[in-house]
Amino acid sequence: MCHFFYVILRSIYRACPQSTARCNQRVRLNSLRERYAEHASLPILEKSRVLEAEADALSAAKDYLTAHERMTGAFELQKQINEQYPQSPHVNHGRATLLQRKSRYLIAEPPISNSLLLPRTIALLKNTSSISFLGI
Repeated sequence: MCHFFYVILRSIYRACPQSTARCNQRVRLNSLRERYAEHASLPILEKSRVLEAEADALSAAKDYLTAHERMTGAFELQKQINEQYPQSPHVNHGRATLLQRKSRYLIAEPPISNSLLLPRTIALLKNTSSISFLGI
């Protein structure tokens, strides 16, 4: 039975050499589109990675506002790759989501840190005698 299908496919292939040429052209065109998308998106990806590294360094230095701006920039660049070059191997929706999450975290970090320090600050203030007249 398999031989029968092979014979049919072979006869169709021989009968339509033009369609085979068109198919090869389509494959070649898609390959060229993928290569173009890869080369066009590579500089954008590199800039996005640089911005992400700068944001991580600024976050470690506790400069959260500037780190947030850089991380948002990295997210926007990854989003641009995802939208403008869908055939690129650099399309990564997971990385875009991660960058967006990190950016949001950088906005939330200062209030969280301050709220965690507040009980410790109150305890220190209660222990000092200079403010005992405040009734704390």
